Amino acid sequence: MSDFQQYPYGYMNTPGAYDSETFIDKQITYTADGAKHKFPISLAPLTGDLDAGVVLGLTTADGLYRPVRRTTLTAQAAVPAAGSAQTLKVQDITPFKVGDSLTVMANDGTQKQTVGAITAIDSTTNTITVTTALTTAVASGGFVFVGDGSEVALVILAQPIPDGPASKTATVFVGGVFFTDQLIGLDDLAKKDLMVRQPLPNMTIIPV
Repeated sequence: MSDFQQYPYGYMNTPGAYDSETFIDKQITYTADGAKHKFPISLAPLTGDLDAGVVLGLTTADGLYRPVRRTTLTAQAAVPAAGSAQTLKVQDITPFKVGDSLTVMANDGTQKQTVGAITAIDSTTNTITVTTALTTAVASGGFVFVGDGSEVALVILAQPIPDGPASKTATVFVGGVFFTDQLIGLDDLAKKDLMVRQPLPNMTIIPV
């Protein structure tokens, strides 16, 4: 039997997930009464393997939940010269795949610009190439995200879910007291969306 570790939306070599033989649960909440804050939702297909603790948002077009797919720029995203491709050097490429439509904005929420679909991802340089050029440069530290509605954090996945070609029912937390290090995708914007408080080390409170 093999067990798995979160990486970054999947599993590899530690308890807290499952394979074809065994499911090993893990605790992401501080208290056992978290069940009263659990509800079923419809999870989109082809999200990759998802671990308990993934932050999810609701896609506008199909009404299905998906992980919040967002990262930050590690270098200024400049307006390309005429005829040149738009590239974005980012902190983390793993939330994205070719074909995803991206939005870029400054870290203060200004300069929001749609840059079209991803045409290439270079994993050696963490560089993404997109179809549409920026009209204004965005400084390092700005956000890059899939802007389909799911960028607004709403709930926390309560169970590990394997990837699949069809939508499926999954259980989520709408609030509770969580171990911070078990939450995946909880960046500064997600914290604002969820009205997070973090009063103690490794404690995240999401109000209901």
